[in-house]
Amino acid sequence: MDDLPPFDRKYSKEQLRAIVEQHELWMMSGGKEGRKADFRSDDLRAANLMQTDLMGADFSDANMTAVLLKDAIVTDCTFQRADLQVANLSGAQLHSSDFTDCNLGLANLTDASLYKACFLNAHLIHANLSNAVLKDANFTGAVLHRARLENADLRNVIGLRLDDDFVRGAQFSPVGMRWWAFVCNHMFPRLFRWCHARKWEWLAGQFQVPQKHNDSWSVLRQSYAGPRLFFLFLFVIVFALPYAGRAAFFSAVGPVEQRLAAQAESRKHELEARIAAHPTDPIARRELEQIDHAFAKVESRPIWQVLLKLDEGRVWPSVLAVLLVLYNVGLYILITSVSPLRDEEERSGWSPAWADYSRLIWVHRGVTGLFYVSFASFLLNAAQVLTDVVFVVKPG
Repeated sequence: MDDLPPFDRKYSKEQLRAIVEQHELWMMSGGKEGRKADFRSDDLRAANLMQTDLMGADFSDANMTAVLLKDAIVTDCTFQRADLQVANLSGAQLHSSDFTDCNLGLANLTDASLYKACFLNAHLIHANLSNAVLKDANFTGAVLHRARLENADLRNVIGLRLDDDFVRGAQFSPVGMRWWAFVCNHMFPRLFRWCHARKWEWLAGQFQVPQKHNDSWSVLRQSYAGPRLFFLFLFVIVFALPYAGRAAFFSAVGPVEQRLAAQAESRKHELEARIAAHPTDPIARRELEQIDHAFAKVESRPIWQVLLKLDEGRVWPSVLAVLLVLYNVGLYILITSVSPLRDEEERSGWSPAWADYSRLIWVHRGVTGLFYVSFASFLLNAAQVLTDVVFVVKPG
């Protein structure tokens, strides 16, 4: 086999059988005898490797179009940049294998075990991954357009970007809080390494928690449609309650204030006429000065400016009020956009196309940040209300 040309070689059945047998000997001897299967840059088009044991083999840059690897054991294998179009890998044991930059268009991966497999920048257009175990797989940069993921195990996958894929019956991880995902993915691993370096094994074990990863569409559909809508509306009500109270108060007292202002303006004209007739009238002059002083201390403002606290002359209360308005606008956009997409997915089983929800992810990130700002605004308003001084009648 060594005298064959290194590129574009087509193995005969006998040659492939010999390589597989040699690899099995290598595996049985713990890698000390024989030779590890090396198919780098080889031509394996339509090769029959069904039910073979090629664990740890290297298929980098190989042409594996229409290859048959059904029920094969190819765990920990390297398929980097391999062409696996129309390949049949159904039922294959492929966990921890590396498919970086692979072309798996129209490949059949039904019932395959792909636990912790790496699909970095791989192309899986129209690939069939029905019933596949993809738990903890890495799909960062992968293109999954019109792929079939029916009944697949997609828990805790990394970088998954659904793009008009069939996902009926697929199992996804529940969406957790963004701050908890940050703690699990970034803080706990550092604490684990710090404790492990000091041989504090028990304490280090407390920080060994699974990392939290959610695909963008699952985050949107679970956050802005379904049962979580109730909590979203509850938060909106809670955050907007101080502003709604101010609006109700000023709307109620506004007509009364206008009538009082009109009466004061009418009385001012009467006093001016009275002083014009009797310039030395001290009572009229004193009352006119009081009215002028009162008018000097007040000014007319639209209610929306009062709600945004622009009348207070301070920047931060107004900024918080504006951010709360943006938070509610963002929620409206997300709810009205995600709900129809989720409804369509539940009816047809196909996830929305990436182009239909990619921009909503940025709105979601902005709303997530504004949520904490709105919470701070709520605490600030609540503290202000609770610390206001009121006068009550003493008992007895």
